[in-house]
Amino acid sequence: MIDGYYADVEEAGGVTVTPDDPNKVITVTYKPVGKIVPKDPDGHEIPGNPGVPYTNDPNDPTGVTPDEPVPTIPGYTPNKTTVTPNNPGEDTPVTYTPINNDEKPVANHHGDVPTSKPTKAMDTLPQTGSENDNALSILGLSAMSLMAMVGLKRKKRD
Repeated sequence: MIDGYYADVEEAGGVTVTPDDPNKVITVTYKPVGKIVPKDPDGHEIPGNPGVPYTNDPNDPTGVTPDEPVPTIPGYTPNKTTVTPNNPGEDTPVTYTPINNDEKPVANHHGDVPTSKPTKAMDTLPQTGSENDNALSILGLSAMSLMAMVGLKRKKRD
């Protein structure tokens, strides 16, 4: 079975091969499956929705899955929720009706809506540890280097 295609025969076989006639040819033809094509109430295709191919029936290579769900298109309602194609190679048109969004939302006005109080600005915390103490770092590094050299000289003498 090939996804997106249906076969013309369900099973290839049943031919006996003999030593006198070893070259038997069985031809299985595959054709593309049809699709569910969304249409508006006037019968025109809905722009941006070219259609959805049928799903192959896993139990029958010559057919497609029955009760195929129709695709969801935002802003439209389909006239049916599933389709079962009679011919797996033919497209099935499904009419979609636009959803009426002419109703405007009504604002709910009440006089007792609480207003938020302005918040008090937080006190700023002191920025500690942000100063660069390069001089102390260099002094500490120098002291460590000096102590290391003195320690090595004493070790060599011992």
